[in-house]
Amino acid sequence: MTDDGQIKPPPGEEIADVFTRRFAAAVEWYQQRNGKLSSAALARWLTDQGYDASPSYISRLRKGVVRTPSFKVLEGIAKFFELDPAYFMASNDANAAAMMEAVTDSEVRRLALRAGELSTENLDARTRIIIRIKADDEEEEGS
Repeated sequence: MTDDGQIKPPPGEEIADVFTRRFAAAVEWYQQRNGKLSSAALARWLTDQGYDASPSYISRLRKGVVRTPSFKVLEGIAKFFELDPAYFMASNDANAAAMMEAVTDSEVRRLALRAGELSTENLDARTRIIIRIKADDEEEEGS
């Protein structure tokens, strides 16, 4: 993130490239857990939630033809995947992957919802702490 609060993509990438890659990863993550996700199904869910998105628009986003959604549609996509919209623009792949894994835990999701006003840096730090605590808990359970 820049000093003026703008989202900064990784070096050598545009925000649009980051969004396309992260959107594909979120769809893959969802499909591994829930089965196929069609563009029509996602568009229907978004429309039902009050977001303006047609199946063809979602398809074009998935293919990278349209490389950046409106903020409103980005907000809806993030809500569908239960992710922070920042995930789709995150500057670090390791942090982005950790964010996705963390949302599968309902307690982590509850904490994340309360952290909405924290800076990206603070959210990243808290995510790393939570992941470490979770790993320690799993290690203790395995002992």
